[in-house]
Amino acid sequence: MTAVRCLHIFTDETLNARDIQLQLERVKAKNEILERDNGKLEERCDELFEEIVRMKESQREVEEEQEKLFKDIETLEDENFYLRKYVDKIQELEEMTNTSKRLDQLKDRQQRRKIKELKTNVERALWFAKAFGLRLASVTFKATNDKDASIEL
Repeated sequence: MTAVRCLHIFTDETLNARDIQLQLERVKAKNEILERDNGKLEERCDELFEEIVRMKESQREVEEEQEKLFKDIETLEDENFYLRKYVDKIQELEEMTNTSKRLDQLKDRQQRRKIKELKTNVERALWFAKAFGLRLASVTFKATNDKDASIEL
C-alpha cells in the first residue's frame, strides 16, 4: 500500500526568487560597506597602536630623564650638605681672632711664613672656583697702613 501525503503550501510561506535576489544584493552592498569600514578601522587601529608604541617610548625616555634628575638632585643635596658643614666650620674659624702680631710688625722670615700660611688658607677657602671653571691667579690684600699686599698663587 502506498501512502499518500498531502502537503499544503500557502503563498505567503513561499519566497519569490526576485525578492531573494534583491535581499542578496542588499546584503552584499551592506557587506561591502562593512568591509570598507572595517578596513578604515583596521588602519586607524594600526595608527593608534603606533602612537601607543611612540608614547610608551616617550614615557620611558621621560622616566629615564626623571631618574637622572633625581640622582642629580641627590648629588647636589649631598654637596650642599658638605658645603653647609664647610661654611659652618669657616664661621667657627671666623670667630677666632688673630692673637699674633700684624704682618708689618714681623721680621722677614716670619712674614714669609705667615704669607705662605695665608696663601694655603686662601687656596683652601676658594677651592670652589675650579667648579666654575676659574683658576685663582693671585689675591690682593690691603694692609691697615693702606699698603697693598699681593700673593701670587
